[in-house]
Amino acid sequence: MKRIRVLQILEATIGGTKRHLLDLCSSLDQAEFDVHIACPQVRSEARGDTSFVADMKRVGVPVHLVPMVRRIDPLRDARGLASLANLIRGGRFDIVHAHSSKAGFLGRFAALADPKVRVIYSPHGFYYLNFDDPIRFHLFKLTERIHRARTDRMIALSTGEHRKAVDDGLIDSARAALVENGIDHVKCLSRAQARSRLTIPPDAIVVGTISRFTPQKAPLDLVTVARELVATYPDLVFAWLSDGEMRSQVEAAIKRYRLQNNVVLTGHVEGARELIPAFDVFVLASIWEGLPYTIMEAMDAGVPIVATDVVGTQDVIDDGRTGFLVPPGRPREIAMRIRHLLTHRAEAAKIAEAARADVSTRFSLSEMVRRISTLYREVAGSTC
Repeated sequence: MKRIRVLQILEATIGGTKRHLLDLCSSLDQAEFDVHIACPQVRSEARGDTSFVADMKRVGVPVHLVPMVRRIDPLRDARGLASLANLIRGGRFDIVHAHSSKAGFLGRFAALADPKVRVIYSPHGFYYLNFDDPIRFHLFKLTERIHRARTDRMIALSTGEHRKAVDDGLIDSARAALVENGIDHVKCLSRAQARSRLTIPPDAIVVGTISRFTPQKAPLDLVTVARELVATYPDLVFAWLSDGEMRSQVEAAIKRYRLQNNVVLTGHVEGARELIPAFDVFVLASIWEGLPYTIMEAMDAGVPIVATDVVGTQDVIDDGRTGFLVPPGRPREIAMRIRHLLTHRAEAAKIAEAARADVSTRFSLSEMVRRISTLYREVAGSTC
């Protein structure tokens, strides 16, 4: 039987999108699928998260280096588009599967080079949701709609993302598929080991996050959360395991609020999920998501969560039962919910246990891979 030849295209070689593709490509049946990757060597503004290409090669997936950058850059984007088109034209692929906004735009354009290839797009969160400014909001939404006719399937990571895609006219319901992210059980360090690794006192009150310093993640809101909490708990440690292009703004805000002794900025940490047990509460302040791995990993680690009530996150957390949800842009309310969990430990433990039970039964890596494999077979059926 001829193997289904799939080209995965990714510009965002960091964070949750990286994690998703590593899990998917290393789990697909190699006897049935011939998977290739097209991506840059390192994402621009990677901030230490640079292992994607090496990780893919380690699991035996061929990597084709393509010059793609995160920001809109007409000259460099044209070069990336030409490279992708040449690769697709000569690659005899059955499926092109593009991930995230930039690769979704360039990859679907490049797929025009081979009229026979089938096209799948996974948004991993819609970038236009970043903007309150109506001009930029509608401009970036338009870039998502341009390729509607050339998209054979769109894979939404959450019910909310699926609904948004259809309601906003990005795809029709017949071509919109829902496949939630899945994880294996996280093998974490113990609480004592994780705190030792982070050089945090064993008896400290610790609120933590794995959240990039990028507008999507609202990092300045997290600084306000830390400020509010320190007013109640002067010795509280706010552990921030990530990095990003807004780091200088975050550091300036920390200095302005005199939080240098309370906020621990680790930069990018490989295997950060293993350190989640160091936290008493996990927090995420995003203004939009796809389906956040960090939330699922905190649930699996048994750490109670406070997060924003946005697409993606609201599809994971059952407010009041498996965590707390707060409208985005309200850091003081986030801090209030965190204080509640810190002062009601029995309730926090009950919520954490319910969350752990949910994630263990609902978000399965094997089920995610099974459903995407089935989708690949359906889409490639007329070409193989």
